[in-house]
Amino acid sequence: MSTFKGKIDEIPGISVDCFLPNNYDSKAFFLSHFHSDHIRGLYEDGADFIIKRNLPLYTSALTKEIIKRKNPVLAEQVKEMDIKHPNSVTVGGIILSVTLIPAGHCPGSVMFLFETKASRILYTGDYRIGVSDVRKFRSFYDSLGNVKKIDKIYLDTTFFLDSYPMFPTRSESMSVISKLITEWTSRDENNVIVLQLSANYGYECLFKDIYAMCKMKIYIDEQNLELYSLIPQLDGCFAIDRHDARIFCKNVPFPIAQRHIRFIKPSAFRWTNSEKKATSLKNDNEGETYYVCYSTHASYEEGLAFINCLKPQQIHVCVERENPVENLHIKQLIHQALSAATRTNEAKRIKLFNVKSQNSIYPISKS
Repeated sequence: MSTFKGKIDEIPGISVDCFLPNNYDSKAFFLSHFHSDHIRGLYEDGADFIIKRNLPLYTSALTKEIIKRKNPVLAEQVKEMDIKHPNSVTVGGIILSVTLIPAGHCPGSVMFLFETKASRILYTGDYRIGVSDVRKFRSFYDSLGNVKKIDKIYLDTTFFLDSYPMFPTRSESMSVISKLITEWTSRDENNVIVLQLSANYGYECLFKDIYAMCKMKIYIDEQNLELYSLIPQLDGCFAIDRHDARIFCKNVPFPIAQRHIRFIKPSAFRWTNSEKKATSLKNDNEGETYYVCYSTHASYEEGLAFINCLKPQQIHVCVERENPVENLHIKQLIHQALSAATRTNEAKRIKLFNVKSQNSIYPISKS
């Protein structure tokens, strides 16, 4: 869950993914995606503040539509940004280039690459990009084909711990989930699936893929249905009548008589390096219960690849944990990753210029 407080230190006058009062001196707001931990304060006093001050709220096309459906009074303030080309905005006299980069977290989720004359800042929001995919994003390269110099990354550190070294791809996880569903439901017409989800949001891709792969609708509670129904990509995924459904989310009423339940728990939190290295795990002590490793956040290995590719000067932790020991460890791992990325950069310079002595290397510029 994001703990980021909204301010980009290097760019005064903007706030990202936070609408609490500490951001009320901002002149422009940015939203990476529409999840509750990234819209804190928006539906308290944040929306009123934005409307009264006539401030822009910049976001992707899909997130704009969600906001307009959820709160039409913000329609005039929400500004869609082009995801194919850099966008130019002026905030407090500063000309700001903003590039939207697909974040791979949920429908409509984006990263923001902010560029001014003084700095280049990447805010990831929640993201997941595969190890082999990070170098494919054209927005990370300049006109000469070199990776842009990033001054600071505001990084999603949800799983930036070496206890979460790697996760299966989302397609691999979905293959397991779809087989668990179809195998069970085809065995007996009274067999049903209950998805035990760890949060009330963030499962848009899961629902969309289940419907696409299994051709079965899902019954969820009214509150979440109201939110998910705002997303056009999920049209048709949900059952209105629970008696017609065979897939349910936890804590929703479903016909229990004559029904046999298989529980599926998609999550990444239990899949530490102490667990079995498999995509799914059946808990025999809990009956027909299956845990499936499923993540919409980057693993530690994916985070390392991201840092090693972009080689930022600094990293800001955007997800702090309740355990201070874990927070300290995250910072230590980030320091190690930055040091390793710097050494890699220096090694490439030596090879390029055929320098024999390490003393001949010039320090990395921070400009």
